[in-house]
Formats: sequence, C-alpha cells, structure tokens
Amino acid sequence: AGFFISFAAVFFFQALHQGPIGLVSALSSTYPAITLVVAITLFTAALSVQQSVGFVMVIVGVVAAAGFHASAPGRTKLSSTGTWMALLASLSWGIGYGLLAEGVKLLGWQAASLVQFGVLAVCCLLLILFTRKRYEINSTTMKSAIKNPFILGSAITQQSGAILLNIGLSTDVTGGSIIVALSSCYPVLTTIMAYFLYKERVPLLALAGGALAIAGIVILSV
Repeated sequence: AGFFISFAAVFFFQALHQGPIGLVSALSSTYPAITLVVAITLFTAALSVQQSVGFVMVIVGVVAAAGFHASAPGRTKLSSTGTWMALLASLSWGIGYGLLAEGVKLLGWQAASLVQFGVLAVCCLLLILFTRKRYEINSTTMKSAIKNPFILGSAITQQSGAILLNIGLSTDVTGGSIIVALSSCYPVLTTIMAYFLYKERVPLLALAGGALAIAGIVILSV
C-alpha cells in the first residue's frame, strides 16, 4: 500500500505539472472506484443498494466539482501526458487504499499507519536522491522548503488526514470503499472555499457536482 500511494503522489504531481489542472483533478479523484474493484475482487467486499447509490453520487459529484468541465475545448483528452499521469495516479491510489484497508483490518490502524508512513518516507528520500540533479535540489532548497509555512501547513494537514483516514478504515466493513469515497470529496471543499472565501466564479456544473456529492455523503452516512 505504501509503495502504491507513493507512486500515486509522484504521478499526481507530474500530472499537475503537465495539466490541464481541471481535467487532472477530476480524473485523479476517481480512485475510489478502483478501491471498490479491489475490495470486491480481492477481499469479497459488498455494498448494499443504498451504499451503491451513495457511492455513485459521490464519485460523479466529485468529478464535476473537481473541474472535469474545465478541460480545454478541442483538446484530445487522452493524448496529453498530464491525462495519463492523472489516470495512473488514480489507479495507484485506488489499489493502494484497497490494500491499506485490508492492512488496517489485519494489523490495526496504528501499526498499518507506521508501516505506511515508513515506506512513504523511504520512497520520498529515494525520489529526492535520484532527481536532485535534474531539479537542482540542494541543502538550500530543502531548508527553504522546511521553513515555508505553506509547505509545513500542507504537510501537517495531509498527515493528519491520512491518520484520520486510517482510523476510518478500521471501522469500514466494505473493504474501505465507503471511507475512501468520502476521502475523495476534497474538491467539493475546494469549490466551496473558492466560492465563499475567494469570491471566485464557480461554474454551475461544479456547484451542482458539489451538491450531488454532499447528498451522496448523507446517503452513505445514514
């Protein structure tokens, strides 16, 4: 699970670099569908009709809120590197979280988190080691990154979210499908923040997608 989630992060950042960001965000947020396939095929998980409806509503809503509509007109979606990187990120995240759910079930969220974060740390160090010359990474760059409040805040928030996700997986009887689907709703929050806090113009489709995802969350929570 740690390896797959590490690879997913690399694919995702490469996808963001290549763009288009709207399409990348939407495609990469479909990983719960992969987790569901893993849970059903490998670990014999099952969803009720109500859970299935809520799951589909969340996925469709998240894709809309993430900006699937924002892809450049006339651009061939499956020809860009960014698109393929986003799909690989979704695939890797989906498999990783599917395996992680089983690991949490067997070891408990504490031990599973320890192993997961350990593997992530090793993968990050190896990535820095092998790409430092290409991207001109040196001690000055690392010190600057460590002191950057935005990077620190992002790291703390993401790690906190990962721990909460693992705790949630320990109570999920659907092989992680429902908890992972809920975890993919961050584009909805981003859309809400953009609209209310930053006064950005949010397309109607994104707002409708956010509302659909929230409705799906309600159905999954009942």
